[in-house]
Amino acid sequence: MHQSCVPVLAAFLLGSSLAVAQEPCNRWQAESATASLGPQAFVENLITVDHGAGPRFYAVGQGMAVGSINEVNVAAWDGSAWRLAGDAADALGRESRIPAATRLIRGGQELLVIGGQFDIVDLVPAMRVAAFDGAQWRPLGAGITPEFDVEGVRTLVPTGDGPDQLLYAAGEFSRAEGTIVNNIAMWDGSTWSPLEGPLGVGANGLIVDAVEWNGNLVVVGEFTAAGGLPADGAAIWNGVAWSALPPLPGPPTDLERFSGVPHLCTVSGV
Repeated sequence: MHQSCVPVLAAFLLGSSLAVAQEPCNRWQAESATASLGPQAFVENLITVDHGAGPRFYAVGQGMAVGSINEVNVAAWDGSAWRLAGDAADALGRESRIPAATRLIRGGQELLVIGGQFDIVDLVPAMRVAAFDGAQWRPLGAGITPEFDVEGVRTLVPTGDGPDQLLYAAGEFSRAEGTIVNNIAMWDGSTWSPLEGPLGVGANGLIVDAVEWNGNLVVVGEFTAAGGLPADGAAIWNGVAWSALPPLPGPPTDLERFSGVPHLCTVSGV
């Protein structure tokens, strides 16, 4: 196998153990058995957040084991072992999938924000979206209105470079704080708002993923309109209006994002 490498600083979960890729690419360090998150662990996101006392590394997903506690959805790595994020971070349960996690800055403070299908985190009511400040979980307003048989929040994207970022939540849901938003909404620190177009609100189908690009929000998914305008599975929001992007060459999949990771190692050939 041929490796084409640039400097690497990225983390991956291999099986149930933590491994860290360091320079050069052919050097891998596997942590000890204490790093295990259990055989049933399904990790969907790895996030580094600095709450003010130095960077903290989080694994977010479902079915993880931290010490003697099973079915944990959010775990924090302290450099030697996994810890609970909060006092009862297992309260979501194995069936509460958390596909979305990001780092958000509000009031100059970094927060861990998660999104999914839950309505309670660490015994705190939080509808589909919740934030962790390193000590306590809290809801983001009234959150995303719970619905049955839908995916809930699938992706979270912070935007802006200042001390108070905006947060976009997207996936499959119709309302936020009781207001019709159609699968995507924006949080400004106090209120959830719809992304309105000239002929409609949000997107008319599931949004699989989203990413910030040149100050714009790009979304992909299983929709045919955004803001009421024709959009074949891909659209862009510039902060005030929707516009369509060329159709994707295949089914929508998660956009590849390496937020906060400065370098990428590529492996090609056999």
